Amino acid sequence: IPFSKASFTNSGIYNAINDHYVVCSNEMKVDFTSQSNNPSFIWKINQETKTEKSFTYIFPDTGTYKVLLIVNPNTFCSDTSTKWITISPPLKADFSVLPSCQKSPSVFQIESNRPYDTILSAIWKFGDGTTSNDLNPIKSFSKSQNYTVELSLQTQAGCSNIVTKTIYISPNPIADFEIIDLRLPDSNYVTCNIPANIQFKNLSKNSTSYSWQIENQLYQSNDID
Repeated sequence: IPFSKASFTNSGIYNAINDHYVVCSNEMKVDFTSQSNNPSFIWKINQETKTEKSFTYIFPDTGTYKVLLIVNPNTFCSDTSTKWITISPPLKADFSVLPSCQKSPSVFQIESNRPYDTILSAIWKFGDGTTSNDLNPIKSFSKSQNYTVELSLQTQAGCSNIVTKTIYISPNPIADFEIIDLRLPDSNYVTCNIPANIQFKNLSKNSTSYSWQIENQLYQSNDID
């Protein structure tokens, strides 16, 4: 990445407004090269001094560091260039999705945190032959089954990573019930007892929780009497 006095040959992005580089480096290594033709150099990085025209520096940790280059030091023709470099941590792709049923929207959310970098692109593969380039897509699945979902991420600083997860799409619930011993041929329900003691039997499928409403009363149970 060239600039006036020194350059980084590692991949990264440059913000010219504040002379700031962001570099993605899993090994924490960055190559520095002076573009000046002058014979002498002094580099100052993280309280260390280098005098080579080109060298490789291994940063101790992720974070933001000041890089200072002085050409022709201690002369009337010296010049100084100061830049900032942020070592971005390795990208770890991750996502979440709320449980949903077949043919209902599933909302996918990227969970990768980039304190020094920005997600540039996302490629989703949903395991049913469909894909998306949206950062946080909404997707409906036609069948109830397991799907292998793959997310591939790329950041502005050149970091990339892929994550694969298996999600389960539940079948649609089917609500149904019967009233015990009061069924007539036309499916109406009649009782002559006042007050009436009636048993309701839950015949619903593909569900784990239930709520009954009789007039203005709510009941949370499977069957009710």
